[in-house]
Amino acid sequence: MKRTELAEKLKRQGDPTTFKAKIQTIATNNNTRADGTKGRLKAAHLAVASAWNANRRVNRIPLPNIFE
Repeated sequence: MKRTELAEKLKRQGDPTTFKAKIQTIATNNNTRADGTKGRLKAAHLAVASAWNANRRVNRIPLPNIFE
């Protein structure tokens, strides 16, 4: 994974405040559940992996099921 390529893809997700809010929303499932540290970490992984995997067929990051 190239850091510069990942940085460019994350920059397209919006400013840091918006990206943090997106992670919070994913972690709480639109405020229907608590957001412990584990949930936020999984949500952050999901957001970064989704940005990296966009338009990719090889070298993809596996996506976890965060609602287990």
